[in-house]
Amino acid sequence: MHSRLWGRAESVRTVLRTFLEATAPLLIGYLSTRLGGTATGAGLGHPTGAQPRGALGLDRTFLIMLVPLFAAAALLLFVARWTYPRDVATAIASEHATRETERATPL
Repeated sequence: MHSRLWGRAESVRTVLRTFLEATAPLLIGYLSTRLGGTATGAGLGHPTGAQPRGALGLDRTFLIMLVPLFAAAALLLFVARWTYPRDVATAIASEHATRETERATPL
């Protein structure tokens, strides 16, 4: 990415990150309610019913949510492993080209 676009790229990344951080508690709350035990025993809970075993649903939710967390982290590391050297070389070449263009352009 060209150095003059880093601010825009950072703002897009921040908006996406904030959106995902804002929706995570809602998803975890919904799943823990649905996976919690009912008054008669284990099983899917009802969102409006009493949840005497709410902690059980929260435990199950955290265990389930670990799977996409690990999968996303592994995918990110795998992709970054192959693209990082090319990205660094592109950024360096872009900086050199920008520097030479700025030197050649009189003020």
